[in-house]
Amino acid sequence: MIHLDTSYLIDLMRERKHRKSGPATGLARQMKDQELWISPAVACELYAGAENADHPAQEHIWVDQTLEAVEFTKPSLTLARTYGRILVMLKRQGLALSPMDLLIGCAALVDDAPLVTRNVKHFSRIPTLRLLTY
Repeated sequence: MIHLDTSYLIDLMRERKHRKSGPATGLARQMKDQELWISPAVACELYAGAENADHPAQEHIWVDQTLEAVEFTKPSLTLARTYGRILVMLKRQGLALSPMDLLIGCAALVDDAPLVTRNVKHFSRIPTLRLLTY
């Protein structure tokens, strides 16, 4: 099981839209036999980006097609407890993350899955979260 961050899926969609194979596409080929999961927060960020695009209807199609290839994590008591614990810990250290990034990271952490992201700077604040970059 591998969790995917919004930054990775955006890069993958851009490469596909421009019919250009890049690092995200290369990683997708390497992960073809893996179970790919996302937090609902990732889908929310992607659809918010689509709404903000110059051509929202077309962007929705790209997001829909991309999300057909992944599974969604479900909220759970474990996720809520993990989120609360890490939120407070990071705030006390002056290292707070955005609520969406923290949800995405905590979902991967709860599933004991690595998170594929380009945003290593932020997600590396979450203790024991394994990160994969490209």
